Amino acid sequence: MADPTAPSATRRIQLATLAALSLLLAVLLWVPIAVAVADPITAISGRLGWMLFSAITGTGIAAGVAVIAWRRPDAFGAPARQLNPLGIVCAALLALPVAAMTAFSVEGAYSALALFFIVLWLLPEGLGVVTVLALTLGVVAGVAVHHGLGFGGVAGPVISAIAAIAVMWGYRMLVRSADENASLVTELRETQAALAATEREAGRGAERARLARDLHDTTAQHLSSIRLLASSGASLTDIERTSGEALREVRGIIADLTPPELRDVDLAAALDRLAAARPGVSFRASGDAWPLSVGASTALLRVTQEALNNAETHGQAAHIAVRLQFADDAVSVEVDDDGVGFDAERWFEQPELAAARPDGSGTGLRGLQARLRELGGFVSVVADPGEGTLVRAELPRSAAESRPS
Repeated sequence: MADPTAPSATRRIQLATLAALSLLLAVLLWVPIAVAVADPITAISGRLGWMLFSAITGTGIAAGVAVIAWRRPDAFGAPARQLNPLGIVCAALLALPVAAMTAFSVEGAYSALALFFIVLWLLPEGLGVVTVLALTLGVVAGVAVHHGLGFGGVAGPVISAIAAIAVMWGYRMLVRSADENASLVTELRETQAALAATEREAGRGAERARLARDLHDTTAQHLSSIRLLASSGASLTDIERTSGEALREVRGIIADLTPPELRDVDLAAALDRLAAARPGVSFRASGDAWPLSVGASTALLRVTQEALNNAETHGQAAHIAVRLQFADDAVSVEVDDDGVGFDAERWFEQPELAAARPDGSGTGLRGLQARLRELGGFVSVVADPGEGTLVRAELPRSAAESRPS
């Protein structure tokens, strides 16, 4: 099942960046070990054992921070904007092996560069800068212990700290801008969805108004005429003629609402024609058919057309099976293809995936879901990447059956 809380691609990249910084720190902790192994004096002095302990411990802590960050994308997926106790703990634990290695060897100061970046990531901007400046003083003091206080021992850590602060400041600006843009895009999509819903409702209102006018100008007037004829004692021939005209006009109104594919044929014949006109598409009907209303036939036809278009355009399907099944209590249409499939659960849980398509497609099945829901039915989609797609639309007989007039 798709997890809607899973980190986005951008967040994964940011998490990978933090993991890479942790890996860099771990690697830099082993640089003093490599130097010390080549120095017999260091080995004899007994410092090598403690340096190995510090490097191993620091590597373990760095790996632990990377794992925690990956499991907590909400807290570590971007540079911290507010104080996070877990971030403080992680920064403090990483600082310990760096401090120990710097105390044992001047080369330990190299790992401080990676530590600066990690601290600026884990701590809020102001606190991170103050902490990095404090760490810089500690590195300068550690270098001074080994080589005395000189220009190189001061300039190196200070320049490294300034560079880290500048780079992370720029990175924070980029992340903030990206988040703001993402928020604007989300608001835009919500506005577009609301506008589309308003337009659909306006369209329904306009169609209802048109039908009301047509019925008023035709059927209602004929019914009034029939009533007058009946009350005035007119002949049955006049009443029959007037009622026949009313019936023809009502049928004309219904014909205007019927899709061209369903003119003069039932749903099974329309689906059979639809399948025959497309290569690689087969059709089969089963069950004892009962008459469908125009609305039910139209909805099931539109679901089939949308599913076929998706299977051919996006699914790259070679074979597609369309099945119409009449049961005692329901009617259903299934479109089953052998295409590339997709993550259906994530698709329907995250509407922005459809809205992000450059060609504007991706909302058809959602609209049809709403249409079937209004009729009392449903549309279900079963799909997984590489496993094809099955679209099923079903309407209960109580809502789909055509009532005799």
